[in-house]
Amino acid sequence: MRLITRFCVGLALLASMPLAATAASHAVDVTAVVLPAPTSQRAESPEMGRSSGPSDPIAAAPAATLQAPSNDNCAGAITIPCGNINLSGDTFLATNDYDFSDTTLSCTHYSAPGHDVVYKLNAQVGDQIWVDYQSLADASIYLVKDCSDVTHTCVAGADDGKQNEVEHLSYTFTTAGTYYLILDSYAANSYGTWTMVGQFLSCGLMPPPNDRCPTGTALSCGTNSYSGTTENAANDYFFPSLGASCANSLAGGRDVAFKINATAGDSINVQYTSSANAVAYILGDSLGDCPNMMSCVAGVNATGTGATETLAYRFTFSGVYDLILDSDGAGSFGTWNMTSTLVCVNGPPPNDLCSGAITLPCGNINLSGTTKYANNDYTVPVSGCTGSVPAGPDVVYKINAYPGDSLNITFGFPDNIQPSHADGPDAVIYLVMDCGSTSTTCVAGRDVTVGGELETLSYKFIYGHTYYLILDSYDPTPGGNWIASGKLTCAAHTAVGDEGGATEFRLGAPAPNPFDATSTVRFSLATPGRVRLKIYDLAGRVVRTLVDGDMAAGQHAATWNGHDDSGLPVQAGTYYARLVQGGRVAYRTLIFIR
Repeated sequence: MRLITRFCVGLALLASMPLAATAASHAVDVTAVVLPAPTSQRAESPEMGRSSGPSDPIAAAPAATLQAPSNDNCAGAITIPCGNINLSGDTFLATNDYDFSDTTLSCTHYSAPGHDVVYKLNAQVGDQIWVDYQSLADASIYLVKDCSDVTHTCVAGADDGKQNEVEHLSYTFTTAGTYYLILDSYAANSYGTWTMVGQFLSCGLMPPPNDRCPTGTALSCGTNSYSGTTENAANDYFFPSLGASCANSLAGGRDVAFKINATAGDSINVQYTSSANAVAYILGDSLGDCPNMMSCVAGVNATGTGATETLAYRFTFSGVYDLILDSDGAGSFGTWNMTSTLVCVNGPPPNDLCSGAITLPCGNINLSGTTKYANNDYTVPVSGCTGSVPAGPDVVYKINAYPGDSLNITFGFPDNIQPSHADGPDAVIYLVMDCGSTSTTCVAGRDVTVGGELETLSYKFIYGHTYYLILDSYDPTPGGNWIASGKLTCAAHTAVGDEGGATEFRLGAPAPNPFDATSTVRFSLATPGRVRLKIYDLAGRVVRTLVDGDMAAGQHAATWNGHDDSGLPVQAGTYYARLVQGGRVAYRTLIFIR
C-alpha cells in the first residue's frame, strides 16, 4: 500500500510539472505498449471496431526524458515552407490539445482525442497541399483556420484508414491566410511514431495546370503539340535509384504530366526538347494521386542539355498511362516543347480536328457519321453563340465562303439510328472562323433541342473567309450516330461564266477539275483594262500569279500547272482562282490531286 501511495504521489508531481519544449525524439520503444481506448471515446464514432494506438504511459517513463515536442500545440506550430514535404516524429510525449467538440460536425467524420502535433502553412489563394500521413496510432489529420475552434473552422480532414494505414489529405486554398495542419490520432490519448510526405504548392507562384498526374493534360489520338516551362512546377516524380529507373536517370528535375487513355495496340512517338537535360518516361500504374514509379514501362535520357529526346512505345495493355516530361539534375527546370503522335487502334474520324476538316462544296448537303471515336476538341462558353457548353466529342467541316453565300443545315443524333437503341446525344452545332479561339470567333450556333432531336442552323456569310462547321454534343458521354442535311448556297459571283455572251465579265469553270497536271482557266472581259488572275490557297495566300497586266476585251485563257511562283509544286488540296478587273471580282475553285 505504501508503495502504491508513493507511486501515485509521484505521478501527481509529474503531472504538475511544466514540460520543457524540445524537438528531441523519445528513446523509449513505445510500439510494444498497446492499451485500448476508453469505451466512452470509442462510442463517439460510428466505427466501433477500429483499433487504437498505444495509450499514454507517462508514468512508466523516466522523468528526465519527459519533453514534449516543440510543436505540441498551435502556439509552437512549425512552418512548412513551399515545396516537398518529408517529415517524421513521435506523439509519445505530445498532449491531447485538439479534438472535435461535436463529432457530427467533424471534417474527418470521427473524434480525434489522441496526442497531436501542429504545423503551420502561410497560404495564398490557389496554393495547394497534398500529404500522405501514416502513424503507428490510428492516424487522423485535419487542416483548420482557428485552433481554438477546430470543429467549425476545419477546411479539410481525413480519417479513412485504421492503425498504421496511410491517410491522404489534399486541399486547394480558396482564401489567403495562416492555416494549421494538425497530426492527430483517433483513440483517446493514443500516440505513435509517424511519417508525412507530400507537397505544399505553390506559395503564390502558380504551377502549370498539368503539374501533377491527377490534372495531367489528356493526349488525343493523332498529333499533339505543347510547349511551356517547368520553372514553377514541382519535382513530383523521380526514381529512388538508377537501378530502379527506366530512363537511365533519377529524373530529379521539375516535371509536368500528360494523360494517355490507351487501348492495347495503340502506339506513341514523343519528341521532347528542353533547355534543361530532358528526361521522358511513361508510368503504367497510377495509385491514387501518386503514380507508382516502379511501374515505368518506357523511358529515355539519351541526349544532353537542350537536345531532343525521342520516346516510342506500343501499349501492350489497355489502361490509363502517365507521360512525364522531366529533367536530369535535382531541382532542374527549363523551357520545353513536345510533339507526340498517338496512333490509336480505334482512331478518331479524319475530320476529328479542324486541321483535317472536310470541305463542303456548294449545293445540297447529305452527311452521316459517328462520334464514337471522336475527341472533345472544341467547345464554347455558356455566354457563347450556342448558349451552352458543348462537352461531347465533335467532328469538323470546312466552308470556303464568299460574301452572300448562305448555309442552312439540320444536324442531330436521332434515337432510331443509335446502335444500341439508346437515347441519342444532345446535338449542338456552331460555326467559327478560328478553331483556336472558338469563344471569340463563333458567328452562329444552335442548341435549343434535347437528346435525340435535331438542331437547325441558318447563316448568311458577310465576309469572304474559311469557316469551320463543328458538329458537337452537349454531354461528355460516348458519341453516337449522326445525320446532317441541308444546302450551302453560293452567291452568283462564284458561278460567273456559266451563262452569258462573250462581252460579259465572267470566269469560266476550270477544266479539267480536279486535275493532276494542268488545268485551263477561261475568262472573258467586257471592256479592256488591267486584269489580275491569281491562284490562292485556303489561307488566303497567293500561290501563283497567272495574269497581271492590261488585256483587251474578249475571251482569254490561262493554264496552271500546279506550281507556285517559285516554280515548286504545291501540295495536293483545294485552291481558288480570283479574277479582278476594276471593281469586279469572280472566283472559281480548283482541286489539285497527285
